[in-house]
Amino acid sequence: MCRDSGFPLRSANLPRRQRAVVVLRHYEDLTEKAVAAILGCSVGTVRSQHFRAMARLRAALRENQEAAR
Repeated sequence: MCRDSGFPLRSANLPRRQRAVVVLRHYEDLTEKAVAAILGCSVGTVRSQHFRAMARLRAALRENQEAAR
């Protein structure tokens, strides 16, 4: 999500680790390897947490758009 989309990241109610992965990958523009090093986990964990977080964000965004109609 971009900062000016009008959709706050916290409103998706992501678990801490998923939120951290999204912030580090998209806001800080870090590589998966760098995020893994910062969070103390494997690159595979970063990938799976990112996948799950993006799915939750898409669902929350859809709900937000439907509620606005």
